[in-house]
Amino acid sequence: MTRPLAASVVWLIAGAVLIAGLYWTFLYTPESNLSMLAASAMLVVAMLAVASISATGALRAWTGPRGLPSTVVDGLHALPAFVATLLIGALVWWAAARGAAWTVARSGEIAAWFIATFNWADIAPVFRGIRAVTFWVQWVLTPVVALGLFAGWLEAGVRGLIGPSGLGRVLAPRVLALATLWMVLLVALPWQFATRPLTGLPSTWVEPAIVGARLMLVGLVAAIGLALVCGTVTRTLTRQRGA
Repeated sequence: MTRPLAASVVWLIAGAVLIAGLYWTFLYTPESNLSMLAASAMLVVAMLAVASISATGALRAWTGPRGLPSTVVDGLHALPAFVATLLIGALVWWAAARGAAWTVARSGEIAAWFIATFNWADIAPVFRGIRAVTFWVQWVLTPVVALGLFAGWLEAGVRGLIGPSGLGRVLAPRVLALATLWMVLLVALPWQFATRPLTGLPSTWVEPAIVGARLMLVGLVAAIGLALVCGTVTRTLTRQRGA
């Protein structure tokens, strides 16, 4: 498991670094004329292409070694499917956010209903549960759905993308339980550590150095978590295919 995990992490980190560089270039590209607008559009396409290649490499690292050229070519060919799965994931994320916003806007009515129906004086746990479900949908279900659909496309083309069987396999309780473990333990909790303010540091080069080192460490741990999610999804599809 060590070699596939390391290869998957490398693909994710390399993709993140390249996308960050392209995004930085995009921010500083003026849109004063048509040629600059075209350059900005090309940078957006380049970011999507790099993300597709990175996701392809991170998923296929778990199924056996492949050369860099073949992974790049496969990732570029899979770009339309990657964009489609990205849009589906964004739709799931948006639906969860809208649902959470709806409960906040109607919190008074919801509280009154629980009090009248169940005689609950304190319904704070209900709203904490809603926030927990929203977090789970956005940070666990969304990446599992997107990665599962994309892995299905890499495995079987259009049939793997639109067929219900592939998505049903990656939404199995075992897969969701493992994905929840990886995302909470290696992504969500380290991010809480990264956003915690540091105190007592001298206002010299030491403070930005420590902050940068902490962010790099959190990024590495998060990449390991995402790589493990990729491995969980990919190995589930591989086992089902071989069964």
